[in-house]
This record gives sequence, C-alpha cells and structure tokens, in this order.
Amino acid sequence: MMNQCFYRTRPGVLTLMLSSIVSVVILAAVGGCGSSRIPTSIGMYGDSPPSDAIHSRVFEATFDEAFEASSEAVVHIGMFVESTEEDKGKITGNGRYQMMCGGGPCLMTATFAIYINEVSDKPETRITFVATRHGFTGIGGGTREMSIKFMIQVQKVLLTYQ
Repeated sequence: MMNQCFYRTRPGVLTLMLSSIVSVVILAAVGGCGSSRIPTSIGMYGDSPPSDAIHSRVFEATFDEAFEASSEAVVHIGMFVESTEEDKGKITGNGRYQMMCGGGPCLMTATFAIYINEVSDKPETRITFVATRHGFTGIGGGTREMSIKFMIQVQKVLLTYQ
C-alpha cells in the first residue's frame, strides 16, 4: 500500500517539471493566445474612422496637444507607433496587449489606428481609437478594454500640459 502522492516522489517531481516545460514550448511554438507574429498596421486603416468605431471621446485640447498626448498614451499602454500622419490626424501601430482570458492573463496581438480631429473653434478635439485583434480565438473584448485604457492615458497626459 502506497500512502505517498506520486508528485511528492523524485520521479513524480521530474515528470511534473518535464510536462510543464513541454507545455511552455508548445504554447510558444503556436503563439499562445495570440499570433506569434505581430502584423503591421500600415495600410490597414483608412483616412477616416469607420462608422462602427467603438471608442471616441472629445477632449478639451488643441489638435496638437491631442496628437502628442495620443502618441504618448500609446507607449503607456505598451503598444508601438508604426506611423504618424499629422496632416491627416492619424496614428497607427501594433503590439501585444495583456488581457484576461479563461481566468488568467493572455497576450492579444493587435493593430490600431487613432484618428484625431478638431470639432469646434474652442480647443475641443475628438480622438477615436480603433483596434483589430489578430490570431486570438477567444470570445469577447480585449480591444474595448484596450481602447478604454488608451483614453484614460490620453487624459492623464493632457493633464500634465495644464
């Protein structure tokens, strides 16, 4: 009769360690929750936001302030700027964004576009954030959560300008 748990023995611990290592290698090979390559955002988005854009907000800021704050906010959420077109009021980029999936953290590979345009003669500027996730098969958001965190970071950056 054996009263010991298998994982408390030396072969059991080695088996557990080996299975963990193999699992990590397999997840890394297939890209885990997201794609192993990050696609480019260049050429993916048009010159104006789509009509179904999920997150848009008007800030009390000039166009130049909103454009600069948006560029800084991208870095604050851990993403990368690929192109800036200030004359069109557009910033595009990509990266991996950490979100919760299946009860634990998961990296979502995403591309995004930020559209900035003045809405009145007062210093009011609309910022629209559009994100597309890639290689992620889960149900639900991620892009909405990312856009909300982006807008919060824009607000924080704009507050430093006052």
